[in-house]
Amino acid sequence: MTQPAPHQAPVRDERLAAIARIAEASDVPQLARDARAVAERLDEGRFFVAVLGQFKRGKSTMINALAGASLLPVGVAPVTSVVTIVRQGSPPATRVRSRDGDWQPIDVDQVSQYVSETGNPGNQRGIAAVEIEATSPLLERGLCLVDTPGLGSVNAANTQETRDFLPHVDAAMLVVGADPPITGEEARLLAGLGASVRDLFVVIAKADRMTAEDLDEARAFTTKVLAATLPGRAVPVFTISAQEVLASDLPTRDWTKLQTALSELALGAGATLVQTARRREIAALATSLRRHLDESHGALLRPVADSERRIAKLQRAAGEAERALVELRHLFDAEQKQIERRLEADRMKFVGAVLPELASQLPNAGTRREVFAAAQDLCERRVRAWRDELRPRVEAEFTAAAKRFATAAEQVTAKVRTSSPDAELPEALGLETSLSVPSRFFFAQLNVEAFPHWWSKAADRLRSQAARSRTVRERGEGFLRRLLEVNAHGVVGDYVYRIVESRRGIERAVRDALRGAADAATAASARAERIRAHGQQAVAQQAARLLALRRELDATVGSDQTRDSR
Repeated sequence: MTQPAPHQAPVRDERLAAIARIAEASDVPQLARDARAVAERLDEGRFFVAVLGQFKRGKSTMINALAGASLLPVGVAPVTSVVTIVRQGSPPATRVRSRDGDWQPIDVDQVSQYVSETGNPGNQRGIAAVEIEATSPLLERGLCLVDTPGLGSVNAANTQETRDFLPHVDAAMLVVGADPPITGEEARLLAGLGASVRDLFVVIAKADRMTAEDLDEARAFTTKVLAATLPGRAVPVFTISAQEVLASDLPTRDWTKLQTALSELALGAGATLVQTARRREIAALATSLRRHLDESHGALLRPVADSERRIAKLQRAAGEAERALVELRHLFDAEQKQIERRLEADRMKFVGAVLPELASQLPNAGTRREVFAAAQDLCERRVRAWRDELRPRVEAEFTAAAKRFATAAEQVTAKVRTSSPDAELPEALGLETSLSVPSRFFFAQLNVEAFPHWWSKAADRLRSQAARSRTVRERGEGFLRRLLEVNAHGVVGDYVYRIVESRRGIERAVRDALRGAADAATAASARAERIRAHGQQAVAQQAARLLALRRELDATVGSDQTRDSR
């Protein structure tokens, strides 16, 4: 098996191990396989950067170029039909996992038989995922590039494969083009991701096929759409040609900038993304398992006809509630964007007011190192104080917005519960409305700025003492300005990240409560029918066993895992 990423020692999570064990014991093998797959990924410090977009945008070709090898099949017709993960591994290897089985190794030259539309149209083979292990500097810190089926494919199953994967996304790259530029469907996807994923990138691909004028127009149009779709969010846009890179083995256009952005993501936020994913995945798996246990126990004890009626009503109720919640999500979007706009206004006001104040406190004499060190100290103390000043207001604003959403969601489920009383939707969703996700802010010191090139030192020696002092002072002020701007952006970015992740947990809880109940009830009814065939004693024994497993789950991960902040 692949060794863990070098930056992160393996950490076996007993909660995931318990979920897998209890799922296996309660006859939910798919959930057990999912828990084991999550545990393996997170214990090795791996996080997912999903590559998304319309079909034929050049996603697979770009991943090949980023990984430095031709790993994924490419072609004229839409190719990718299965979610495909490219990760660090030595020696290179490939494996597949079906929806009802564990990982199985395959030969590298068999990849297209599983991931391509030609070899596996509409994913008729029922493949859950394909993993390709390769050696690449970009991947060695845990970053995994995930190729997804294109949106808008003639095969609707491909688009659904991508949408089903979105809850597992840790960061995302949207690949767009110039003809056509970013589409409405891509913009809607980005808007949805913006509410749940902090780190987003947009790539304009196939730039070698465009004139300079068309490329400028595409970038301007994409930037305009991004500003309207994600107001207040700074989403970097890169213009690339993966074909040029593969053909020449040299970086062109924005290729180096894209590689640098991904490397910095892995270095600066990789560990945090892994821990965030751990909380998210454990919460989702535990909620699903808890529901399966409860449904299985109830299905054993109620008459078959009652279970069948209940399943039908659950399906209708979940559909009705899901449609009603679409509008609520739009309201939450608007409130979140208002908070983000106020934060951005706060940032601009803070930098404008504090920069002259701190600049006046810089020493008028001293070496460059001394002046820069003073700038570091002044800036860090003031930025951290400002961050603390913002906290009560931001937390209060988010909590108020989350409570309004939670109240509206409870009203929707109450209405559905009244119209379909036998559906047995939960009496209360128990939503966490606080800004529950921990901060990942760190003060960026920009140490490289403190050490000038040799020619700068030589020039300083040729100046008079007064001129040297003025130069050092000017450069110190410039350094202070960069420090202040970078770290003020960092404070705002951290609050936006916490808002996004906290909201993600709330919406997941609502979605799981409404949609998962029908699925769990259907599966539980089928299991109960098999057990009843062995008589009442078997039913009683299984009912007692399910209750014991439920108690074990609660003891291991908590009775309300959605509130777990470990």
